Amino acid sequence: MEAPYLYKAKALYKVIWYTLGASILMSMVVRLLDLRGYYVADLLIGLPALLAFAISPLGLVYILKSYLKKENYKKQKLLYLFGMIFFNLIVVAMVLVIISDISKIFA
Repeated sequence: MEAPYLYKAKALYKVIWYTLGASILMSMVVRLLDLRGYYVADLLIGLPALLAFAISPLGLVYILKSYLKKENYKKQKLLYLFGMIFFNLIVVAMVLVIISDISKIFA
């Protein structure tokens, strides 16, 4: 039996992990090479993290579609559902932090 939505959610889950890992690795390299203050270094750190934050809601949509279509592999669906919820909670927390920082600037 095919599970197309589960496979899409699984692929997005892996992409999110790889992009966050790349962002952490780039952060360590920037500190090691003392490149702080350069815009390219900020871009190397922020772009993978931004990509992960942008695609995490899409992964949650695919895993929920997998549940609605009652695809097989119940344990895998549950694992990826918890992972996607975790990533989306991180995204919501980051958005709240950004909003609070912006509000402090204008207050």
